[in-house]
Amino acid sequence: MIAERPYIIYTLPQSKMTQALIGGKIEKVWDKVQKFLTNCTTAIIDNPDSTYLTAFSAAEDHGELPELADKLLRRTKDVFGAGQTSPIGNLWPQNVPTKQTKTTWDVKSNECSKPLNI
Repeated sequence: MIAERPYIIYTLPQSKMTQALIGGKIEKVWDKVQKFLTNCTTAIIDNPDSTYLTAFSAAEDHGELPELADKLLRRTKDVFGAGQTSPIGNLWPQNVPTKQTKTTWDVKSNECSKPLNI
């Protein structure tokens, strides 16, 4: 491959991209999250101020295959509607939007159990 302009590509190791919640099953993990939120924050677990769900399309420019991400996005849109979709950023120096997008939904309190159906 010959690039028209110089560029740098970097990736983070999987261990740096997400914070693992140790505990195995979601019930055990959620119990620990509830204890943290109750004891270390002012959050009210049963009455959040707001809840957002964000899903990302595949980063095809970096070799990710789109099938799984597209399927998850379709299923999420079926449950929550279209959401707000935007590029994850802009390429420098052209200020051109990236192909990869993120879609965010403002989940109402009565919709919090809907992700279980995705």
